[in-house]
Amino acid sequence: MAAFFRYPLVLMVLGIIAVAIGIAMAGALGRLLPDAANTSPAILLPAIFAAVGAAAAYWLFVRYAEGVPVQDFAQKGSVRELALGMAVGAAAFTTVVGVAWALGLYRITGYNSWQTVWGMLAIAIVSSVTEEILFRGVLFRYVEAAAG
Repeated sequence: MAAFFRYPLVLMVLGIIAVAIGIAMAGALGRLLPDAANTSPAILLPAIFAAVGAAAAYWLFVRYAEGVPVQDFAQKGSVRELALGMAVGAAAFTTVVGVAWALGLYRITGYNSWQTVWGMLAIAIVSSVTEEILFRGVLFRYVEAAAG
């Protein structure tokens, strides 16, 4: 039975479940906070809880399910890589919007207060961290182990 739980595709499913549980637990903790408007920086707290919950669940899963040290969160070069990733992402997004604008598919019809950025930033934090952990950390890790 122990060999069954060491099989990469089983570990992949269990890893997804573990990360989902971490996000759910962090979300439950975030719901204990007072409600914040989308225009308030306080809206970032539940998003940060969810991101930390996903990362902690992944770390615990890899550490104890695989029994190996977790090297996925190495700090060396992380600031440079984060800055480069954000710059490339912003350039790609700007290019897509620019092309859509040039083709007449995009136009600005109004604007909101700059404070609406907090809600969008909260969504970006949760989606980017959980996507990276689930796809790179769990799915790619175990598909590569299974397929070679």
